Amino acid sequence: MLAAGMPATRIVRYTSEHDAALRRFAARTWQRPRGDAFHRWRHHDAPGWRAWLALRDGECLAMVGAIEQPYRIDGETVRVVGFCDWAVRPGLEERGLGVHVLERLLEEPDPIVQVGGTAQALRRMAQLDFARVATAERFVLRLAPPRALGRRLGTALRPLLRPRRRGAPHGARAIAVASLGSEIDALARGPLAYRTLPLWTRERLRWLLGGFPGAGHFVPLLFARGESLLGWALLRIYADGAHCAAELIEIMNPDADADLYAWQISEVTVRALGFGVEWIAATTTCPALAGALRGSGFTAADPIAVHAFWRGRRELPMPALLGSNTRDTALLPYATHWWGDPPL
Repeated sequence: MLAAGMPATRIVRYTSEHDAALRRFAARTWQRPRGDAFHRWRHHDAPGWRAWLALRDGECLAMVGAIEQPYRIDGETVRVVGFCDWAVRPGLEERGLGVHVLERLLEEPDPIVQVGGTAQALRRMAQLDFARVATAERFVLRLAPPRALGRRLGTALRPLLRPRRRGAPHGARAIAVASLGSEIDALARGPLAYRTLPLWTRERLRWLLGGFPGAGHFVPLLFARGESLLGWALLRIYADGAHCAAELIEIMNPDADADLYAWQISEVTVRALGFGVEWIAATTTCPALAGALRGSGFTAADPIAVHAFWRGRRELPMPALLGSNTRDTALLPYATHWWGDPPL
């Protein structure tokens, strides 16, 4: 019970009137850029972003955010959300505020699909009746030796680590482009080997590729044969401390063709090398893509659980192409700061 005179805690849906409280909470909770440009891009401009805050006396004590994304599920387009920015002010974890804000999200009608999460988040999801619907595999390809070895062995090892471009399927070519639009919509509308496929809206792609510079550099590629589009990929190159790393956010061909995937991966890795990338990571639930990653020299890391909360359903149709193409995983890890940030 609340002590007499103690202000009550309210759970509210975020609006711009809560900006100051949200920014104070974010500065205390995460190491992310604090400037106006990042806040506007991340919380105002992000298509389909929503959030719930636990407020008391004008201060945010807990929050959860969610990002809308259309999915193609057994030929139907379904609006799905994935949650992010789920946190409680340190010292208040045992008061249940984190569960309360997430329960407010669960009252919404949209199904939730969640790839990964912290150990604490996974425990909470089990308590809140999320169903484990799939397992994703995490892969890493190291393009440069560890720095401790690099000084002694780097010159000798580098030729062994350098990826090679595979021979293209007859008549196929990779095309570097500045942006993506309706051409990838057509791939998702046609026949698919996938029964569950997250879709990219043009608004979300414009926001991601043309947004905050601290998010990194995005490299979109199209794969074509003659006038036919075979697939596409999206690579993010970013600074991880003093290192240059990359995340294969999306790589897709509608037939889930393993040989085509192997060629697509080789085209992506050769381009990543030109940016000085030290390693590339990728996550997928697709067996064909996982096999192509292994065959391309990627090493499997820990498996990642995929959960869903969908009233009346306890599973997602398989096969699915789920990984870093959901919620805000395309931005993880976030930049910790950016030039022009105000002081704490």
